[in-house]
Amino acid sequence: MIPNRLTKYLVAALTLLMTSLGLTAITPASALDGNKFDPGLIISDSVFFDFGTMTVEEIQRFLESQVPVCKSGPTGMPCLRNFKADTPEKLADPGKCAYMPAQKQATGAEIIYNISRACGINPRVLLVTLQKEQGLVQASIPSPYMYKAAMGYGCPDSDPGICGKVWSGLFNQLYKAAGQFQWYGDPNGSFTYLRPGRTVSISYHPNAARKCGKNTFVLKSQATANLYYYTPFTPNAAALNNLRGTGDGCSAYGNRNFWRFYWDWFGSPIGGGFLLRSSTSDTYFISDDTKYPLSDPTLAAELAPLGPVGEISQEYLDSFPTGTPMTRLIKTAPVSGISTYYFVSAGKKYLVANCDQAVNFGLDCNNATQLTQVQLDALPTGAFRPDITGIVMSIPIAPAKPSYFMVNASKKFPVDCAKASTYGFSCSNAIALDDVKLSALPTSRLAAAALGISPIMNLSNGSRVLIQGGQKREILDDASASAAGVISSAPSPLTLKDFSYLPWGPPIALDGSLFVNRDLKREGIIFNAKYYDIGPATRAEIDFTKLFRQTTGTLGTDGLSAIPRTFADLVTEL
Repeated sequence: MIPNRLTKYLVAALTLLMTSLGLTAITPASALDGNKFDPGLIISDSVFFDFGTMTVEEIQRFLESQVPVCKSGPTGMPCLRNFKADTPEKLADPGKCAYMPAQKQATGAEIIYNISRACGINPRVLLVTLQKEQGLVQASIPSPYMYKAAMGYGCPDSDPGICGKVWSGLFNQLYKAAGQFQWYGDPNGSFTYLRPGRTVSISYHPNAARKCGKNTFVLKSQATANLYYYTPFTPNAAALNNLRGTGDGCSAYGNRNFWRFYWDWFGSPIGGGFLLRSSTSDTYFISDDTKYPLSDPTLAAELAPLGPVGEISQEYLDSFPTGTPMTRLIKTAPVSGISTYYFVSAGKKYLVANCDQAVNFGLDCNNATQLTQVQLDALPTGAFRPDITGIVMSIPIAPAKPSYFMVNASKKFPVDCAKASTYGFSCSNAIALDDVKLSALPTSRLAAAALGISPIMNLSNGSRVLIQGGQKREILDDASASAAGVISSAPSPLTLKDFSYLPWGPPIALDGSLFVNRDLKREGIIFNAKYYDIGPATRAEIDFTKLFRQTTGTLGTDGLSAIPRTFADLVTEL
């Protein structure tokens, strides 16, 4: 059973969509500044104890991203991505870890995942500790000692010679360290001298003879206290000024490296992801050391794969410069001066063809928020057209190479596999079709502008809405759309609520149209750019089908809200 004090983190983990990382090689946070290091808040409790941040598959993909190719060495030890071992049964250890069954040939990813669950510790914390202690995560030719002392558990500075001799091996090291991380915060234990909210003094260096002194500060989280129990030193200015190198004779690196690796690999260790707030502030999105206010509070839910909203100190939040309010329009870092733009919806990103389309959606490319590659990878790319069902490939005859196509029920569209992921597809999942089946599908080429999100949405009530000129406009019928020059296109994958920030514009309807108001369940007329509601008594007296163009199309009250509405006797205007 997980200790009671973790209940709130269990609930959060089960109800929030966690970040999906490790899909590609991670780009270091080159802009990370040592001035951002807060010795009192290295990592927040909500991050440290959140065991639900990664699945086994995500841990495995992350390990593979860190060591794309394992090399053979004289020791014969596999790199962590390829590690396998039998693991023993573990009875529940109150205050530390829940029961764990034995497992045959568990992979390194499975061992990390199982222990993180049983002991209630974020698997990312375990990964970072494995790296900062022995460099095991990134080791392509690990030594036996790296596995014996993988987490540095049982390695006191006073007697480093016993390291890896008592609790030896990957499983034992992870299990004991994770249990200890949990036990540090248990009030029934002996580790109660570092308490959040109190001022503490932590040494800069383990060798007292050097007289390096101590740093005094307010401890702001139990998780940070746990790191100091485990590695009881704090980095000095020299270590922080050279984050990826060495400092001076009074520098210690353990907790600095933990903080740096966490930032490089998973983003902010404060709050669980890239969405942060203080106890008194609104929510901000953090990217490249800048905080962006959310233009719409509901945007936090749309960005759920980037992590749960976490609470940090106002002081730490204030240390980030403030950027332009974040909208649903995001962009990649520019390549040759050109960025790719996406629209965020329901935890996915959808390709926006160009900045003209962004303007059509009421958005401005100049104000698009730039995401890091890690953040972009965490947001799955949605298919820009729901009618396209996937990718197929031709069956080549050597030395020819296969051709790839996106397909729907009636056509095939040539696709460059290097760009397929931008559209929400992958050539790795392509289905091979013979020439007969391929030839049966006419080939159609999509213009660059047609690769972005369609401006037309088909709603569940049978109506259609066009996003045009920063407005929502309901379409009455095909004849009205044709007369207005609306180009027929595949429907959008987005929903009406995605454009709640846009006002309603006048409906696209031929003047003199007789139709049904869906909400009022009675007929109405658009005439001279006005909307006339026809009451039952009036309808009984006059046959409007002889005066106006009757259509099976319908309009709703929202769609009609942008044009004048009158209850005047229509006959007087004819």
